[in-house]
Amino acid sequence: MKTDIATASTGRRSRTVFLTIGIANVHCSICAATLAEVVRGLPGVARATVNLASGLVRVRFDPHVTSEAELLDALANGGFQISRAG
Repeated sequence: MKTDIATASTGRRSRTVFLTIGIANVHCSICAATLAEVVRGLPGVARATVNLASGLVRVRFDPHVTSEAELLDALANGGFQISRAG
C-alpha cells in the first residue's frame, strides 16, 4: 500500500492509503459501476476507481476507519472474485 497524507475539510490531517485490487469477474461497465458503488459505500473510503480493461480497482481509504480486510470482504460479499491485492 502506498501512503498519502491528505487534509480533510476540517483542517485536520488524515492518513490515507492506496490499495490496488485485481478483480477477476468484471466484464462490463455495469459490473464496474457496481464494484465502485460497493467500495465507495464503505466508511473511510475517499475514492475508488475501476479500470475495466485491466480488471483493477484502486481505492484510497483511511485504514483507521476501514481495514484492507474489510474492503476485500465487501467485494467478496458483493459477488466479486479477487484475483490479487497489493
